[in-house]
Amino acid sequence: GQPLAPADYQRLSAQLGRIRKIDANGLKNLESELKSRGQLAQGTLSALLESLRPPSLVNIAVQPATPTPSPISTVSKPAAVVPQILPSTLPQPVTSAAVATSPDPCAQAGLAGSGRVCFDRLQDGQRGPLLVVIPGIAGGKPYALSRAEITVNDFNAFCNATHQCEPVALAYSYAGQLP
Repeated sequence: GQPLAPADYQRLSAQLGRIRKIDANGLKNLESELKSRGQLAQGTLSALLESLRPPSLVNIAVQPATPTPSPISTVSKPAAVVPQILPSTLPQPVTSAAVATSPDPCAQAGLAGSGRVCFDRLQDGQRGPLLVVIPGIAGGKPYALSRAEITVNDFNAFCNATHQCEPVALAYSYAGQLP
């Protein structure tokens, strides 16, 4: 990718350092999840950030992948700091959109190739878009595909339920029905 602006690079580097201090295991799990999906070719978020370092900051060191303990780092932070950092900086894995306690509704026997529809339930209880299960090629694993175009309202519901994206502001109420 393109190098970041120096201010953006420094802000992201500081956020990554804070997240690492607050929840190192959660960060490792996130990196592992992203790597398994092929979405983190660099292996770690630190390496990804390093690959986006602006040329003007080449001589400035990135925060280490494993923080070194120091007397200052053992002092606990006030609890008020955590809510300010976590919602805006920790991406949720895509799998968090569906309720984890129920089996995959699109994995039911007989759905693949039948033309019948299924849907996921979002965490807030709303129903996701209608999906059709397509049989895999040559006995491959079946997959679910949206039956129709996703509307702006569908997208906004997903964003509100998962906090993985920003909902689209609508100038008119009928605009939510547009793809």
